[in-house]
Amino acid sequence: MIESPVIQELLAEYAARSNKEFIVLALSERFGKVTQAMKAQLKRIDDLETLRQLVTLSLRCPDLKSFRARLLELQTEKG
Repeated sequence: MIESPVIQELLAEYAARSNKEFIVLALSERFGKVTQAMKAQLKRIDDLETLRQLVTLSLRCPDLKSFRARLLELQTEKG
């Protein structure tokens, strides 16, 4: 395991960016265009566990409206 704090931070940033890109791709493929507003909301999330939840949700949610609602809930919960 890499112990350098700088490398750990870089890896976390890469993981977060990758998850965000995957979420947008999954939602785009399933429901069409993802709005810039939703992309901006995703951009503000850095917590990897929250992003993992959103990855799963992007694959399972019945529609974009339910994804958006959960995204707003998670943002409210995280403060």
